[in-house]
Amino acid sequence: MLSIPLPLLADVVLTWNPNSDVDLAGYNIYQRIHPSQDFGLPIFSGMPAAISAPYYAVPGLLTGGTYSFISTAFDQSGNESLISNEVTTTVGSNSSLTTTLVTEISGAGQVTSSPSGLFCISGVCTHGFSTGSNVTLTAIPAGGYNFIGWSGACSGTNICTVNLSTALFVKANFEIQPPPSQILVTSVQGSGTVTSTPSGLTCQELVCTKEFPINGTVTLTPTPSPGFTFGGWGGVCTGMSTCSVLLTADKPELASALFLSNSNTQPLTVTYTGSGTVTSNPGGLTCSSGTCTGAYATGTTVTLTASPASGASFSGWSGACGGTGSCPVTLNGATSVGATFTAGGGNPPSTETLTVTVLGTGTVSSSPGGILCSSGTCTGAFATGTVVTLTASPASGASFSDWSGACTGAGSCAVTLNAFSSVVGTFTAGGSPPSTETLTVTVLGAGTVSSSPGGLVCSSGTCTGAFATGTV
Repeated sequence: MLSIPLPLLADVVLTWNPNSDVDLAGYNIYQRIHPSQDFGLPIFSGMPAAISAPYYAVPGLLTGGTYSFISTAFDQSGNESLISNEVTTTVGSNSSLTTTLVTEISGAGQVTSSPSGLFCISGVCTHGFSTGSNVTLTAIPAGGYNFIGWSGACSGTNICTVNLSTALFVKANFEIQPPPSQILVTSVQGSGTVTSTPSGLTCQELVCTKEFPINGTVTLTPTPSPGFTFGGWGGVCTGMSTCSVLLTADKPELASALFLSNSNTQPLTVTYTGSGTVTSNPGGLTCSSGTCTGAYATGTTVTLTASPASGASFSGWSGACGGTGSCPVTLNGATSVGATFTAGGGNPPSTETLTVTVLGTGTVSSSPGGILCSSGTCTGAFATGTVVTLTASPASGASFSDWSGACTGAGSCAVTLNAFSSVVGTFTAGGSPPSTETLTVTVLGAGTVSSSPGGLVCSSGTCTGAFATGTV
């Protein structure tokens, strides 16, 4: 439908309903002097600036003249539609010479003019101002919207002044305000990646920042690079798995992720029986069933804390720790700790202690688990009467020499724990082991005899230990 919304204009503005064909390429506008002249070639052919509300301002018309107009649409192949209805108008006198300003609203807001006359709150609006005059336009966003800028004859985000020597088109663009947000700062040390859910953050650098909506929860996932292990969180995050961060308006949050080279980390294994929880400081282990393992930088001192469940009691540590207090272990090699909880909160079952001393380079492990010893002296607590089998595994370039104490020879070592027992495993670098001599200790009465260097801890009966020949 072709129409002239504003009569008596020096520049006549034609508007029409948009064509909805998907292959629309543009429109043709034809003009003639009414009634004597025929329509000739198009005075306009193409796509207007305002596609959703098309218009065309016809310039150069003579004041007092009467003009008729028709329009057609054409597709991308050049096919032209049937003609529209014909509209006719007479251009006003010089005393009322005006030029049309067309405005369009995108989003939600309004446009006002100075001098007054134009007040547009939606769609396309037109108004005639004195030809050659300056008109200032002001954009005012609706609630919940921002004004993001002008297009057409204006640009930027400030007020817009245009000179109407010819008809002009101005578009005001508004968009919905984004929700309030807060900054989440992530820091990556080592080689790995931290990603977020919802998406938006992928961090492989020392410091990354990303804004997320306030009062929303962001889940961070650490992924180590090949040859690296995730070593734990810092900042607002703890533990060794994904981390959920609630962002509030109070302050930005910081989460740091540590990735450690596999060549610079040591495993700490906690074997757990009964009902309770074992946690670590620094974080990385929270164990409540079975066996849990965490990786820490070599030389790190990790303190383990046992918390029995309701109705249970903590019986004690075994492996690299003993007793019932906190358990600090310094990780210079693979380390194993056992934690035993007893149901009922009463007296724990009777246990006996097995001490293993490692001389040389190698590892001694136990079955059932509880001892994994690669240096110095390690202890484990086992139920009285348990048969504990010790296995010696020499390091590369070393060989296992023999057992001493409660075991002898170079095979596997089986110890029945009816009392405190001590075993020494000796490893030798390179070829044949050094010459050793046997020291036998017999205890009469109640007491304990121990040796320095380690190898003998005897509290009853007769115990033996093997030491290098000439050792004092």
